[in-house]
Amino acid sequence: MDALLNEVLDINSKLIAMSNSEEQLQENSYSFIMDLLDLFIKIMDSKLEKGCLKKDILQDIQLIINVLLLIHRHIGFSRENNFNLLNMSLKDYIEELLPYLYSHSYLNLKYLLDLEDFKVDIGTMAYLGIMIYEFLFNVLSYDIMEKKYTNVSITLRREKNNGILRIRNEYGDLDNPNRKDLNIISYITGSLDFELIKEGCEEDYTITFPISNDFISSLK
Repeated sequence: MDALLNEVLDINSKLIAMSNSEEQLQENSYSFIMDLLDLFIKIMDSKLEKGCLKKDILQDIQLIINVLLLIHRHIGFSRENNFNLLNMSLKDYIEELLPYLYSHSYLNLKYLLDLEDFKVDIGTMAYLGIMIYEFLFNVLSYDIMEKKYTNVSITLRREKNNGILRIRNEYGDLDNPNRKDLNIISYITGSLDFELIKEGCEEDYTITFPISNDFISSLK
């Protein structure tokens, strides 16, 4: 949690430094930081209610913190060489995020990425990163104890002013009661102008989100 706090405070100071309207940007960045901390509390409370061990919860939180820390590597620069937190490559971030999750997890999966390159603000990137983590660890229903691998595909497209993220599990075990925990994902999408769609009976999920490079997305 200290690592997360130090990260968001560092981002906040850089965001204020590049601002033309310090008062407005301070309010925007403060909301983003508080939203992240509130979301972590909600994640921990949700897992405690499910009876998860505190040790497992802390390990889970550490992975999610690292998901956010990866964002720091993708902060863009403007022509004036200032930090630009409103125009960050979502494609580059996901391409680094998936190998990280694969190498630091017990998940028996193979993944296929098909990503269009476009820029989003740091808030949108953070929430999508957390939701990708949630899909891989708490939603998709493959049997993590089996030695065979399953294929998860992630596609990213832009249609006018919206981004579309699709996550599909090719060999989902639809009768597995231990997966499909959509609570956190539903909370995030319901608190933003995001839309979550499940395609048919398969494990095929689509998240549609607005693309705005004028402000940082924050939970309502």
